[in-house]
Amino acid sequence: MLKKVLVGGIVLVILLIIITLWIIFPFDSVSDVEVCSCTEDLDCGDFNTQEDAQVCFEYCGPEDVHRLDGNKDGVVCESLE
Repeated sequence: MLKKVLVGGIVLVILLIIITLWIIFPFDSVSDVEVCSCTEDLDCGDFNTQEDAQVCFEYCGPEDVHRLDGNKDGVVCESLE
């Protein structure tokens, strides 16, 4: 009986660790990091698509560090659409 409780407790702790790590480091953030740098000076011409520019803008936010949103409507590099 004590062995079952101990194993159940260990499993619960492992699951809580996995969930916590997933919340802190979501899996999709890896691809976001590859899209852009928040420290380099980028402009719309540095992106292949508007979607790539938007991901970079949202990743580096909340400020428009690259000045990609000229009209401040939250949609960047509209010329790439």
